[in-house]
Amino acid sequence: MSKVMYFDYKVDRNLPKLAWCAELIKGEERVRIKCGKQVETKEDWFAEGAWNGIFSAGKFEQSTFFLGTGAKINKNEVLFATPSHTLERLHFIRKKNKLYISNSLSFALETTKTNLDLNYLDYEKVFHSILLGIDQYEKNIPLEQKNAQCFVVYYKNIIIDKNLNLKYEKKKECEPFQSYLQYKESLYTSIAMIKKNIVAEERKKKYGVVTTISSGYDSAACAAVAKSIGCDTAVTFNAPKKYAVDSGEEIAKVLGYKNIICKNADDYKSREDFTEAEYVAGGELGTGIVFSAFDKEFEDNLVFIGEGGDRLWDRNVEDVNDKIRFINELYSGSTLIEPRLRLGYIYLPLPFYGAVCWPSLYKINHSEEMEHWAVHNSYDRPIARRIVEESGVPRQMFGAEKVGAGFNYRFDTLKRMKGRMSEKSYTDFCEYYNLHKKITVKRIIRIVRYFFNTTPAYINYILRKAGIKKRIKDVNTRIIKVENPLAVSYMFHWGITNTKKRYRKKSYD
Repeated sequence: MSKVMYFDYKVDRNLPKLAWCAELIKGEERVRIKCGKQVETKEDWFAEGAWNGIFSAGKFEQSTFFLGTGAKINKNEVLFATPSHTLERLHFIRKKNKLYISNSLSFALETTKTNLDLNYLDYEKVFHSILLGIDQYEKNIPLEQKNAQCFVVYYKNIIIDKNLNLKYEKKKECEPFQSYLQYKESLYTSIAMIKKNIVAEERKKKYGVVTTISSGYDSAACAAVAKSIGCDTAVTFNAPKKYAVDSGEEIAKVLGYKNIICKNADDYKSREDFTEAEYVAGGELGTGIVFSAFDKEFEDNLVFIGEGGDRLWDRNVEDVNDKIRFINELYSGSTLIEPRLRLGYIYLPLPFYGAVCWPSLYKINHSEEMEHWAVHNSYDRPIARRIVEESGVPRQMFGAEKVGAGFNYRFDTLKRMKGRMSEKSYTDFCEYYNLHKKITVKRIIRIVRYFFNTTPAYINYILRKAGIKKRIKDVNTRIIKVENPLAVSYMFHWGITNTKKRYRKKSYD
């Protein structure tokens, strides 16, 4: 009879609180786990995050809304679980007779002493390919070393045996929702279960609750739902000018929040800790950097964010599907991966609850029962509107226009990046870029193709500024298909290089 596999933990308080990396050696029962101090470590399972189930039971892999990552032993196999959304994933590196798995790409690369391929500049496209749907769950990540293989996996349970064979298992999913009231009951019940999970007596670390809020639909709905589980802290931007009109402060007051924190989205520009690096190290070029203003508020909390509402709650959206396929989009949620692990918070993108049931949400949004909450314009989200209005917020206070938080370096020139980075980060990035940049025939072709695809966007911008309504069509489709080959194409490399230093401890040599 073969021996049962088991976890051998090594907890290091110097690591980011929620980071972990597993090492499996072919033929061995021992699974070595190196992790931060807030990873919940049990004899036959570990996890960082929360789920809509009883904590002590440890059945996160069977939950319909798992926030975070984890693993558990099942005799001669280990099951690794990804989140029940597509904003985060697990990273795998196979090297000879060893397999490494981590919730951080930087941690996995540092542990295995492997590097990204500096001649490969399309990493952002690799990560964004999950937008094609959860059937595209496994993605290869090119490495400098040819004797190692790196890949990431989204939205799957991964089962690994002692011989390092992998097989994939579907995540448990919600059943299609039949009505708004049934959706709301299911949503609120799951969120209440998650609240019980994060304060369970058996936890080594218990979490508070914080919500983002703005004058838009998604975060306002987050704040309304978060209030139902006792949340009393709401964070919003009120500067610079763009954010002043989108502040959710007054809505938070109506919802009954007592602790409302307003900050400047440009606060990161005065920092000297290369915070931009960890926000681009997730594979998306920086949209969430503005949220670094709330580091203190997010730390050690369950954080409600409205990521995904642009698609999953939108009444006008096209290509509705049950694969979480978001065509012609840029993903922003993955930008929070490394900051989340460092600060030790649990990320709750509320619209992703029941995301595979998107067709039923779309049907509800167009149902007769929701007609009162449909405004019949281009910015129309009846489900979110009903949640907020029924929580006591007057209709005219929110959902008037789409503003959104953050920005993306994806289309920037080096000159424009200077105004959107801290001085120290920009100087460091320029040094990195000048050291590693290469001008090749392939890159020149990419530059020509890039300008061909993006020129229509700039023409539309000029037309809009001139008050001319005529537009070039299908601009988004063209832009999404091409990566920026200029200086910004080295930004992910720079981000990973700097973030790996956080994991560079002698105890992991």
